[in-house]
Amino acid sequence: MTHWSSWLVAVVIPTSDASIGKVAREIEELKVKVHVEKTVRAYKEEYESIARVINELPSRRDITAYVLIAVMVD
Repeated sequence: MTHWSSWLVAVVIPTSDASIGKVAREIEELKVKVHVEKTVRAYKEEYESIARVINELPSRRDITAYVLIAVMVD
């Protein structure tokens, strides 16, 4: 049986101000990317929702045929 301590992974912690600043900038850039991706995902979900509603409606061909038949009957 393997002891849990053999599974530990070394973590490098930046110690200089420059490396801390670099990591802070990377975190901010990633936050922006996450925000952009969430926005894109929301747009895609809205698009899919609208597309489902549109696909439930009759086609233009069906509507035209219905209108022509209604005109002919009158």
